[in-house]
Amino acid sequence: MRKLAKGIVKMAQKNQLEAVAECYSRAKLTDIAIRLGVDYLQGFYLGKPQPHVFVNATLVKAKSC
Repeated sequence: MRKLAKGIVKMAQKNQLEAVAECYSRAKLTDIAIRLGVDYLQGFYLGKPQPHVFVNATLVKAKSC
């Protein structure tokens, strides 16, 4: 499974795209995702689904830090 994920990440990078790991549900996956070169993580471990207005406000705050 890791070889498949790594291949997908490499393909995204080669095409100047960003890779998003979805269904992220455990902290242990952070190191794996970083080693694979994933750009973003998405899933319940990081937070529950929120309306887009809340998410946009959170992203703006994060960028200003």
